[in-house]
Amino acid sequence: KNMVAVLDRNIANDYTLYHNITVEDRFFRPLFFGGKPLVIPTLAVSNEDIIYWRALVLSGAVGFNTGVPPGFEGTDGTARWLALKYEPDNVLTNVPEATRRFDQLQLTATARYPTWWTQASATITRLVGNLNSLTGTDDYAASGAGPFVHLNEQTNSFGDLNNQSGFELKLQIGGNLPKGFRGGAFLTHFTGDRVTPTLSISDLLLEFALPDTSTTNRPPVPLRGYFFSTITGERIFVQPRGTYRYPPRTSVDLHLERGFGVGRADFSLLLDAFNVLAASTITEIQTAVNGSLDPDFFSVYGQTRGRVPPRTFRFGAAIHF
Repeated sequence: KNMVAVLDRNIANDYTLYHNITVEDRFFRPLFFGGKPLVIPTLAVSNEDIIYWRALVLSGAVGFNTGVPPGFEGTDGTARWLALKYEPDNVLTNVPEATRRFDQLQLTATARYPTWWTQASATITRLVGNLNSLTGTDDYAASGAGPFVHLNEQTNSFGDLNNQSGFELKLQIGGNLPKGFRGGAFLTHFTGDRVTPTLSISDLLLEFALPDTSTTNRPPVPLRGYFFSTITGERIFVQPRGTYRYPPRTSVDLHLERGFGVGRADFSLLLDAFNVLAASTITEIQTAVNGSLDPDFFSVYGQTRGRVPPRTFRFGAAIHF
C-alpha cells in the first residue's frame, strides 16, 4: 500500500475505450500471434487524438466518415463526440490501484574452519503486482509516465513481475590448496526471469478492427491507426503479465590465488574463471509481437537479444605494503 506513482486524475475521461479489438498490419491483414489473429481485450484511444480530428471534421478539411472513430454514430453518438474533452491532471501521489507484493523465503548454511569454508543458500521468491517502478530499467512499458497516465499499459498488467527469479541456489566452497595456493568454486542456479509478449502501438504501421456485433453479417468495423498518434510507442501486454519464463541457467565460477612475500610487501597473483561450463542461456528476447514491422525494433518476436556472458578469464595482481 501507499505506492507512489504518476496519476492522471482525469484518466477515466481522457480516453475512449474499445473492446475485443483485432490487430492488423498497415495493409489491413490480421496480425497473427500463436497461430491465430491477435485480439486485444481493451484498447484505449486518447481523446486528444479524437479532438484533433474533430477539429478537422468541423472545419471541413476531412469528411465525417474519415475523422470520426467508430462508436459515435447517430444523434446521441454525435452529441458524445462533440462533448469529448481531454484534460489530463497529472500528479505524483499515492495510487490505491498500484499493487506490488513481495514474498521471499531464504535458507542459508555456513561452515568456516581454519583451512576451508563453505556456504550454501536457497531462496524462493514471489513478486506479483501491476507496477514495478515509474521509470528506469524496471519500467517494462518503457514509456516513462507509467500505467496510471497511459491507460493502455493497464491491459493485462497484473501478474508476476519481471526482474526476479522464482528459485535461486548458490553454493560456494573454498580453502587452502597445495603449494601455497588458495582457491574457491562458486555455483549458482536461477530459474528464468518472467517475460511477457507485448504489442508496440504505432499510428503508421498498425490498423485495428472492431468486432461486428450486428445481425447483418457486416465485416469488422475499422478503427484507423491514425487515431493513435499521441500514444505511439506505448506497449500493451497481449497476455497476462508474467505468462512465460526465460530458461533456467546455471553458472560455475572458479578463483585461484597465490601470495608471495617480497621484502616488506605482500604480492599476490590472481586468476578468475567465469562461466567455466560455457552456458549460453537466453536472458532476453524481443518481446514485441509486431517487432518485425516496427523500425524501433526491426526484429521478429522471440529473437534473442541477450545471453549469459561467455566464458571469461581474468588475470590480476596485487601488492600490499
